[in-house]
Amino acid sequence: MKRIPALFPLVLLAAAVPAGAQDLLPTQDAHVYSASANSNYGNNQNLILSAACCPRTFYRAYLKFNLTSIPAQRPARAELWWYQHTGGGAGCLNADLHRVTGSWSESTINWNNKPTHDPTVEASLCIGDSGSPGWKRFDATKIVSDWLLGIWPNEGFTIKDPTEATAGSGRVGQGYSKEYADPGKRPFLRVLFASITPTGVSRIGSTVNLDLFAPQDATGLFVCGTSLGSQPGIRVDTRVIPLNMDPLLILSLTNPAVFFNYIGILDATGHSTALINIPNRPPLVGITIYTAFFTLRQGAPSQIGAISEEETMTIVQ
Repeated sequence: MKRIPALFPLVLLAAAVPAGAQDLLPTQDAHVYSASANSNYGNNQNLILSAACCPRTFYRAYLKFNLTSIPAQRPARAELWWYQHTGGGAGCLNADLHRVTGSWSESTINWNNKPTHDPTVEASLCIGDSGSPGWKRFDATKIVSDWLLGIWPNEGFTIKDPTEATAGSGRVGQGYSKEYADPGKRPFLRVLFASITPTGVSRIGSTVNLDLFAPQDATGLFVCGTSLGSQPGIRVDTRVIPLNMDPLLILSLTNPAVFFNYIGILDATGHSTALINIPNRPPLVGITIYTAFFTLRQGAPSQIGAISEEETMTIVQ
């Protein structure tokens, strides 16, 4: 059995600050509207996107983020979050995320002078359903990776109707911009440098595979853990590992029959796989467990490199 690194007991300090991601608010955002092609909405508290009907008219949303505080490395995941407060009717329609390729300013942008964009659809999400308000999340990993690695200049994102065809139904999505009074509902970009992705159902008597990914710590040592809670967590410098110091966490680090490969080495791409072999014991049904991992990196604060967010699983029959 692999030996737990001596560093680990030194960082088991409670804290109340969540960690695992870096969230950025837009430096610029605006929408443009085809039916009012010369109007600028840069100071509007709403950020509207997709297509309205009828007749069918179109909104495009534009957002830009300052990435200078993010390391110039490939992230494990990047997500663009937008809060929809009102939809266009029952049901939803796709809205597509694209990389913007021309310069723009929120104070001057309108439909007629909107910048160019890459036609490649980086992510697509069904929005505009009046019965499904709340946070909508676009996978922006590829775009953000290319920006951080210097492949393309950062001119921001646009979100638009896939075809902008005049025929068809419309489901406009109305959400909040960075000007909205409540900062908790403004759009943001979440960048994660470690991710944990389960495969399989957390059912008694089954195995859940965990894909661990920390690309900037490829070939480095990782430590994974499972606990019964993620708050207050374990403080490391100014960050928090989202696991609690409880008996299950100790068990997960010392019982390879149930928690396999919880200490190991990431491969050359930054991946590894851990396993949870859930015992076939009915009393476990309904218990919620939290799993996260971190990497060890010489020279990093507290010698801790990337920290993943927690993955939450509830055991079922």
